[in-house]
Amino acid sequence: MALLSAALMAATGFGQTGETVEARLDGDTVRIINRGARENCAASFLVTVRVDGMTVRVIECDTSTEKAFCICNFDFEASVGGLAQGQYTAEIYREYRKRSLYPRDTVVLIGTVPFTVASPPGSPFVHGKASPCYDVAEVPAGFSPAVPPVDVIVRPSSRDIVIAFSLESPGRTEILVFDALVRFVRTLFEGDLQEGPHECAVGISLLPSSGTYYIVVRSAGLIGTASFQAVK
Repeated sequence: MALLSAALMAATGFGQTGETVEARLDGDTVRIINRGARENCAASFLVTVRVDGMTVRVIECDTSTEKAFCICNFDFEASVGGLAQGQYTAEIYREYRKRSLYPRDTVVLIGTVPFTVASPPGSPFVHGKASPCYDVAEVPAGFSPAVPPVDVIVRPSSRDIVIAFSLESPGRTEILVFDALVRFVRTLFEGDLQEGPHECAVGISLLPSSGTYYIVVRSAGLIGTASFQAVK
């Protein structure tokens, strides 16, 4: 069994220090494991898995509408079988629904890890699970996590969605679009940007259908997200 690990691409207040991401291979089956997520004690996670070409996306969605004044650890695991031979990348996302703890629907990239499948494929399957919370710690009343450090504002119009954001430092930047099920839709921009305000537009005609979409901006290790409604 092979073991691969990757450093976290953490956003302040979300992918917490001490979280780990790894991929364990056993033939054509990979187990993608995310340990040590520090989240609100009232969180209730649903783990889903999607295979898009050579990318395996794991989405850890907090479905709870409750909050508690404590935090604890969660571990997540996703298993995928029947993968064809080749080089893959696993991407782990955490999704937070808008409620008192979070100012808006938010999707955060927790980490990525590459892996290679060398064995012939067997029967395909996917499975995801989350552990109960453990190592509970009390926090002061009024606790809420920090918002992502890259502030993203979406301004819809009749034909375009304009994404406005500001960078505190120059760096490699990606602007990605995901649908309501956190499936990758398209890359709007990938390249180097200077510090300061920026804008990027996506034509509504380029989106596959009406509905909810997420914008994810990644730059210099920081992440910002926003959601918008598209009507075609």
